[in-house]
Amino acid sequence: KPDGTVFHHSTAYASAYGNNAMLMSALVYRLLHGTRFALSEQAGANIKQALLTLRFMAGKYHVPMGVSGRWPFSGPALYDTAPGFAYLADALDDPELGAAFARLWNPHDPAVQATYPHCGARIWWSDSPGEIPFLLDAAERWQPEPDPTGHRAYPYAAMNVHRRDDWVASVRGWSKYVWNYESSAAENRYGRYSSYGMVQVFSQGNPVNAADSGYREPGWDWLRPPGTTVIRVPLEALNTSSVIDRQYTQDPFVGGVSLQGHNGVWAMRFADPYYEKSFAFRKSAFFVDGTTVCIGTGITNADTDHTTETIIYQTALGTLPERFPVDETLTTQWLIDPVGNGYYFPQPRQVQVLAHHQQSMHNSARSQTEGDFALAWIDHGAAPTDAGYVYAIRPGTSAAAMEHYAAAPDFALLQSDALAHIVDFPASHITGYVLFEPSDTIGHGPLRGVSIPCLVMTRQEGEKLVVAVADPDLRMDETGPDGEPGGLSTLRVTLDPVWRLAEAPDNATVIDTHTVEIICRDGASYEMVFGR
Repeated sequence: KPDGTVFHHSTAYASAYGNNAMLMSALVYRLLHGTRFALSEQAGANIKQALLTLRFMAGKYHVPMGVSGRWPFSGPALYDTAPGFAYLADALDDPELGAAFARLWNPHDPAVQATYPHCGARIWWSDSPGEIPFLLDAAERWQPEPDPTGHRAYPYAAMNVHRRDDWVASVRGWSKYVWNYESSAAENRYGRYSSYGMVQVFSQGNPVNAADSGYREPGWDWLRPPGTTVIRVPLEALNTSSVIDRQYTQDPFVGGVSLQGHNGVWAMRFADPYYEKSFAFRKSAFFVDGTTVCIGTGITNADTDHTTETIIYQTALGTLPERFPVDETLTTQWLIDPVGNGYYFPQPRQVQVLAHHQQSMHNSARSQTEGDFALAWIDHGAAPTDAGYVYAIRPGTSAAAMEHYAAAPDFALLQSDALAHIVDFPASHITGYVLFEPSDTIGHGPLRGVSIPCLVMTRQEGEKLVVAVADPDLRMDETGPDGEPGGLSTLRVTLDPVWRLAEAPDNATVIDTHTVEIICRDGASYEMVFGR
């Protein structure tokens, strides 16, 4: 897709089919390179984009659950894919791909050794004779890159990914064009809630991995994926004989914007069309440097039999803490999960904290599982009306750091309602906007008006203002997999008149010095520069 995601079964698939398809595409490209059967330069560029997208999404080897298809705990997908980077780097003589391969390649890692037990085609035609000597030579040729950093929006996956140091955070939703989850008769039977705004942080392990970051299947509560807003129905309600997977909402507003490839905003406007038709909410996540601000508004449903919750974290415990079990209501403005991620609550209302031994089911629904977990969630009660929340995530922190952060948080919430979520980060000179509706009366920061629902992020750099905009609506002709590639939209953006346009992309039309119309497509981000 234009954003670099690989599609299988009409969605972004970063494990199994997707990553193995890119491995084999790179191998075929290299085998045919220099012959009359050679693939085009554009084909090579497409494969490169897809490989680098997979590498940016992953916490080195593990990809987020929301793009793992019907294997929610799929394991280290990029172990299998690593040779593809070397194949394409060799064919294109590409140092960026070569450095990416060298970072992923570690023949002394037991998991890498288990991936290559012998030469044999296996189901996806990898591990051909001669592969290991080639990879060892490639590892000598290229020097490893540092861990990637930055922010990317992937509109065709309804997902944003944010990286700093060696940790990675992701958030994923579903929409009119991106389906919710995939299951089969014996796979991912309880996966419904993984697309309800799941925020997944990989921050622990050497290398960073899912299990050490708290994501382990034994005992996993499928009703409480972190970051999601869900109705706590009985577990077996997710596993009925008529499981509805690969479904779409009727709302196209899910996606993100990326500013200078470094920070970004994601948002989702949701109304449940299948499971509980009264269930609706609007949520967002603002990623700036080491902080992720999560916001939810308009949380509403008519289910009087079950509570509605926003899940802060669910973390598997490797060893039991001194205080265990725990079942209490948070009385401070912050807490830290067992793997070192901090959470700050400007108004800590009904934040429940639990550490206990819990029983669940394997994703196949064929065996019971159990494990020790720590959890926290916001209890919105049964049948909430216009409920909401605000909290911030700080990966890799300490109690002393969170105490300091709670006394002086790095963000200010400017608006959170049905019309907009707007957050300012004064120290970074960044303001993020989720405009759920068009408006010409925006009164926060430099933005004054937008003509259609959209996402905007601004950063002031002295006398310069960088503005990134995106229309998250992919505007396909039809709902779901039969829709044509994204259509066009016109987004008019008006700034405070003190700002005057200095630079704009080719798809922009200048209306006046502080008003610009952008032709948007594919949920992509577009940047402009203003001066004063």
